[in-house]
Amino acid sequence: MSVQIIENWSNVMGVVVSCNPSSDVGGFMAIEVVLEKIDPVEGYANLLEHKQGKTLVILVPEELVKQLDITPGIVIVCRVRRADLDRVFVHRNYISVLARDEK
Repeated sequence: MSVQIIENWSNVMGVVVSCNPSSDVGGFMAIEVVLEKIDPVEGYANLLEHKQGKTLVILVPEELVKQLDITPGIVIVCRVRRADLDRVFVHRNYISVLARDEK
């Protein structure tokens, strides 16, 4: 049985804890992030507001991880959507890396 997820987007900021190839989505990396900030995106449901301060795995295309040099310890800011109960994907046009002192 599958669950229908409503159209949703959230803007998040957090510290990367780990970065590993996704075991079930080819061409994507599973980026584990401790969420420090979660903001709604106007006009969309925010299905992640309850995750503030918790860890979330965000699926990011491998080429973006390499291009942005995403590694543990850095801070990322991105727009994400919950695709199902277990998968959260980044919006490829809304992701950036911050230095720790830019937060």
